[in-house]
Amino acid sequence: MENQISASAVPQESKEPQAPVQTFPELQTRQTLPATNINDLEAMKQRARELAIAQYMAQKQSTEPASSFEFSIQNTQPAINSPQPQIVYVKRNLTVAELLLVFALSVGVWSGIQFTWNFALNTIPKIEVNIRK
Repeated sequence: MENQISASAVPQESKEPQAPVQTFPELQTRQTLPATNINDLEAMKQRARELAIAQYMAQKQSTEPASSFEFSIQNTQPAINSPQPQIVYVKRNLTVAELLLVFALSVGVWSGIQFTWNFALNTIPKIEVNIRK
């Protein structure tokens, strides 16, 4: 119970910088929509399309770097303080199931080679091919 946050606690703001939120006055005004017909629906679709394009272009401008030259210079420098992932290899003994699997596979391969060799040397020469004239 002690770890729970009370309802009166104010949430702490993060210290990370956030992108500025752009507001569109067209979107903020709330209008009551009368019953629509086909022509009004097409106009509404066109208006929504225009607002979406405007919003996308504004968002694209805020995320683009100042110039492409500065962007290319910044990305070519290696990150000095970036941590490299540490790969650790752990040696362990094989389990009984893994040993049995390796044994079964090796016996199967050995038996297959033996049967193929026996078939090739003993059975194939005994097969006669009759040619009808």
